[in-house]
Amino acid sequence: KAAAKKMLFKKWQQQKEDSDSDGSVSSDDIDDLEEKFIGTILNSEYMIVRYINRGTFARVWLAYYFPSKQFRVLKIYFPEEKDEFQLEFKALKIIKAMKLKHNLNFYEVMVVKLGDVLHNAIVLPYLGLSLSDLIHDRNYVRKLQINELKYIIKQICFGVKELHDNKIVHTDLKLDNVLT
Repeated sequence: KAAAKKMLFKKWQQQKEDSDSDGSVSSDDIDDLEEKFIGTILNSEYMIVRYINRGTFARVWLAYYFPSKQFRVLKIYFPEEKDEFQLEFKALKIIKAMKLKHNLNFYEVMVVKLGDVLHNAIVLPYLGLSLSDLIHDRNYVRKLQINELKYIIKQICFGVKELHDNKIVHTDLKLDNVLT
């Protein structure tokens, strides 16, 4: 049983490493990024705590927000991705105005300086692990119980229905984008 779980995890890990579609970086890159940016203070309010992930247009970081003593997520866009930042910001503003119950909101947008380079950033609530991270633990592929699966699927359906009821189509629904 343990060997089968290990094989499933290794297969998943290999697929993740082989895929360029999510812009994933190697563990050596992650170590370099964390060494370079962890502890960085941004706009006198946020401190970068941990690297979370990389998408096609941005890196995602866990940060500590000093004024409210909360953890938040900073989606920091690559400087050349101004158009993608504007598109996502526009969509998030529309969703926020709708006061949706089952979909992610955001706190603010800002410009941050990393090194000598200015970046656009979106500040999001820290909601915990992605469904992908929950299922694919570092050491094994976790099998969810039927009641957990039913709950997760029901919540995803509520979120998608809520968007569709408001004439919005989610075009990037995947395990990495479902937060627990």
